Amino acid sequence: MPLNGPSAISERVGVRVAARLGTTFFLQHLQIVRDQRSLVDGLILLALFQTNYGRLREEDVRALIEGESAVAPTPASVNAIAQSLKLPYETVRKRVAALRADGVCELRKGSLLITPAQLQAD
Repeated sequence: MPLNGPSAISERVGVRVAARLGTTFFLQHLQIVRDQRSLVDGLILLALFQTNYGRLREEDVRALIEGESAVAPTPASVNAIAQSLKLPYETVRKRVAALRADGVCELRKGSLLITPAQLQAD
């Protein structure tokens, strides 16, 4: 049964904002893959993005866009990314090291993150 009224509008707005943010991130990193990197790097970034931001609620998306610190991305391990993509751990570890060196993602307390600043980078 479809929702009607303000809550339905609010939910649609949240979905649109999340889709826009995700699309922008995807297109920026598709450019990285096309110009400088392998398809594996693109897959790793998309898996990392999904892990970090796949469970955001509407208010979290708004906080992210407004630059507030209320958003806490879900951290990911190299092993979890390797398993989700069914790639060898060592391959993912090496590719993540290169992505970190280029500032595309970072390691915090042993977990990989794409920070909000990196999401919004031009």
